[in-house]
Amino acid sequence: MSVDCALITALPAEMGKLLFHFRHWNEVASGKNIYFETFSPSGLTLVGAVCTGMRQLHAAVITTDLVAKYQPKTIVLVGIAAGLERKIGLGDVVISSSLVDYELGMEAAGIAAMLRQLEQPPGFIVIKSICDYADSQKNDDWQAYAADAAASFAFSFVMDALTPQDMVLPHRAKTNNSEGLRVTLAGIYDLSELKVLCYDLDIDWDEMGYGKDSFLGQPFGQQKS
Repeated sequence: MSVDCALITALPAEMGKLLFHFRHWNEVASGKNIYFETFSPSGLTLVGAVCTGMRQLHAAVITTDLVAKYQPKTIVLVGIAAGLERKIGLGDVVISSSLVDYELGMEAAGIAAMLRQLEQPPGFIVIKSICDYADSQKNDDWQAYAADAAASFAFSFVMDALTPQDMVLPHRAKTNNSEGLRVTLAGIYDLSELKVLCYDLDIDWDEMGYGKDSFLGQPFGQQKS
């Protein structure tokens, strides 16, 4: 199955705002993940998904499953973010189609790390609304407003600006790209975090290639060349 656009959020509250704006979703359970399928008036096929946590690894895991199941032509990460400069107002929406780690949140970096392993990756856009400045005055006062602002913008962008003609042809993922993804993750994360996540997801550690005899089972920084 191939869809035109996948919308991912890091938090259930962010997805709740998207569901409110898009309204008519069909909830689909797939293993431990839940997806939300719908259509736009222009004929776009859409799917929504929530990460299992606010970390790069969680974002990479849900994106891996989503790409395998839906083969989206474009992925849009929607939600809240901290502003690095006060010239960007609270509630302002910022958009990025290129990023560096932490620029618009850890989840964006996790998704990008996964997509770099594909021969023909889907388009990737980040839509975030500023909820604080990550300083001593940080609080949750603007989170609900910012989540709604980002969801509202994403809704308008997808429903009003995009048409099926804007979408590229469906990509075709590598048939064996898991090793590349594992190598990328090993360079970013503490392997103990990967073990915990595998346990939480009921994934066999050795089957993932992280066992003591595997390439990624070596201590960080001592992987075999």
